[in-house]
Amino acid sequence: MFIASKYEEIYPPRIQDFVTSAKGAFSKEEIFEMEFCMLSTLDFNVHFTSSYDFLGRYAFLAKATTPERNFAQYLLEASFIEYPMLKYSLANLAASALYFALRIMRQETSETRQKNWGV
Repeated sequence: MFIASKYEEIYPPRIQDFVTSAKGAFSKEEIFEMEFCMLSTLDFNVHFTSSYDFLGRYAFLAKATTPERNFAQYLLEASFIEYPMLKYSLANLAASALYFALRIMRQETSETRQKNWGV
């Protein structure tokens, strides 16, 4: 829990808070030793790629506005609860969510299309 709080929280709890919550079952040194053992076993590789990393990069490249990015994130999160979507890679899910969000939010009217494209 101490490792996770350091990784996720802006201001992680102090080590003394964990010692206190364990009611003296572990000392500060024992917590640090276990933390080092766990991180050594993981070869200090605790980061994983998520679909949000891909979405952030794709949204930057597409110059998506904040509402467009938020809508893409909503679509991406909606895909997480659908079991059949597990077969797609995280990058594909992020790209698809952004594509649909931009397609919906940047719809051109037929008048705008005629003016821009001469159609």
